[in-house]
Amino acid sequence: MKTTIAKISLSIIFLLFSCSSDDDYINSASPPTELYAPKQIDVIYGNNNQRTCLIEYNDANQISNLNFQYNNIDDGSYNITYSNGKINQVTKGESLQYTFLYTNNILSSIQLVNSSNSNSFDITYDSDNNIYTLGSSSVFYFDSSDNLTRIVSGDIERSLSFTNPNASEGIFSTSHVPLHLIFILSSIEFETLYYLSSKQISEVSVTYDRGFQNSSFYDYELDNNDKIISFKIDNDWGTVMRTDQISIVYQLLTTE
Repeated sequence: MKTTIAKISLSIIFLLFSCSSDDDYINSASPPTELYAPKQIDVIYGNNNQRTCLIEYNDANQISNLNFQYNNIDDGSYNITYSNGKINQVTKGESLQYTFLYTNNILSSIQLVNSSNSNSFDITYDSDNNIYTLGSSSVFYFDSSDNLTRIVSGDIERSLSFTNPNASEGIFSTSHVPLHLIFILSSIEFETLYYLSSKQISEVSVTYDRGFQNSSFYDYELDNNDKIISFKIDNDWGTVMRTDQISIVYQLLTTE
């Protein structure tokens, strides 16, 4: 199913979007002086292939690097830099670069440069409904805690629902995750955006022109710090089903 997921991802790879100056982080309060943050997420698919995400943080406890591995082979690394607390650039080696441009401290466009060309994408934000739009065809919906709940882009639609909509108990419930990063990963690393939620996910549905995917999240296990350390996902494509196992390792971060 990795091929199916990759095809869906490529169809929306240019769907990059943004947030206002007040929405730079999920749960955008001042950083805690001490927090447990994920440093490794492992996904063991039902076919026994494995996907790993290694996470690094800078001195301000912001995500600074994401390294992806597939069956223990390097599968791409994204370096994230910041300016005045906001994401400035996200780069993947020398082949891919996203630059974020702001107007009056609000993200207004994203420039994408790859090995063959460059593009600029204008962004509009509906602050009353917490909805972000790229151009005229891609719409992204967030709840009051800035968790992604829905993406509509052409004939592709993704929806997320949560175990307890009023609780902050996801993998990144105490970590700062810039919305910009979620947006990029939702188009490049298709499944990673689910794990970046600050709430515990119960279901994800994806519909597209040739089919659908329904995923149920369950069997959440917590450690002594009430952090999610494992869960399962049942994936249903109609004629094919697969159960994936996810595990998370945390590290203790402190703020000077």
